[in-house]
Amino acid sequence: MRSFLSGLTKSRATLWIALGLYALIFAARWAVSDQGSGLAFLYVLPIALLAMELGVIAGFAAAALAFTLFCGWALAGDVSLGVIGYLTRAVIFAAVGWLVGRLATQRRLLENESRRWFEISNAMLGEATFDNHFIRVSAAWEKHLGFSPGEIIGEPYLKFVHPDDREQTLAAVRGLADGSSGIVNFANRCITKTGDWRWIRWNATSDKKHIYAVGIDVTDLMQAEAERDTLLARVEQIARTDELTGLPNRRAWEEQLRLELSRAARHSHPLHMVMLDIDHFKEYNDTHGHQAGDALLRDAAVSWQTAIRDVDLIARYGGEEFAMLVPDVQADEAVDSIVERLLQAIPAGLTCSAGIALWNGSELPEELVARADVALYLAKQSGRNRIVIAA
Repeated sequence: MRSFLSGLTKSRATLWIALGLYALIFAARWAVSDQGSGLAFLYVLPIALLAMELGVIAGFAAAALAFTLFCGWALAGDVSLGVIGYLTRAVIFAAVGWLVGRLATQRRLLENESRRWFEISNAMLGEATFDNHFIRVSAAWEKHLGFSPGEIIGEPYLKFVHPDDREQTLAAVRGLADGSSGIVNFANRCITKTGDWRWIRWNATSDKKHIYAVGIDVTDLMQAEAERDTLLARVEQIARTDELTGLPNRRAWEEQLRLELSRAARHSHPLHMVMLDIDHFKEYNDTHGHQAGDALLRDAAVSWQTAIRDVDLIARYGGEEFAMLVPDVQADEAVDSIVERLLQAIPAGLTCSAGIALWNGSELPEELVARADVALYLAKQSGRNRIVIAA
């Protein structure tokens, strides 16, 4: 009853229209002498109007008024319709008031639930047109971006999108416009009222008239993923780097060897593999101590890195042994201009030996390594401080 009275206060225009219809129909009854004209059934119009606007109670009240007016006309005009006639009209009036009022009440409840869900949802709900304007947004926008709904509605939505994300946002909207797809897990950056950027992940659909979107603030998740990726990259780098020298380790070198073999095969370029070993390192280590030996390995790594080309790769293979890949040079150039520089760059007045193997175009990686290793062994057996080219 309280909601009925409240609705009655807010629906004065509807009430006056309904009263006008009552008066018009009642007057028309006097103008028509035919008892069977059926004008009384026009009372369903104001009944339905009031029931639709105010609900079931108003529908019953409107039906009662209509039946009263009908009875008043019948008595004043001395019209005899019998019990069935009166009962039929009473039932029809009441049924119309109840049915329309019930449907209107259910619709209003659904609208209220929808509006309540729209307002209290933690997600950024929005409705926009295809000409780049918002027509409705939820209160959550202010929570996440700082803009009140009034500051967003009517504004172009691209105004809030990061310049680098606008093209892909427009592409997504075009997909909605032609009905080819909805938007699922589409993320872009939106500006806040303080000038910061927040990552928003969108799910959206359209009826080809409006866009209906649900946005979730995933900034913290995106930052966590970025930190995770950075950490994983760092872990991967550590796993591929020799801790002592900072050079790629054996695992990284073996991966690069396979890549370089594939590249050499595609382009028919020569590829040399070099095995290097610091001469008499064990004696140096025993004489000067392990710390001095570690320092020697670090100094050798620095010196050799500055002596090779950018396309060459040198790695610590194990102990005092190093491996190097020299792509796209002929044998003489590999020996004279590259490996000779490595032998001359060894620090602390020491020497080193080298074994070189040219890939034959078909052998497996381990076969190429074995040939270079044999060449290194021959260089050491031949007196060290020299280069031996594998057969």
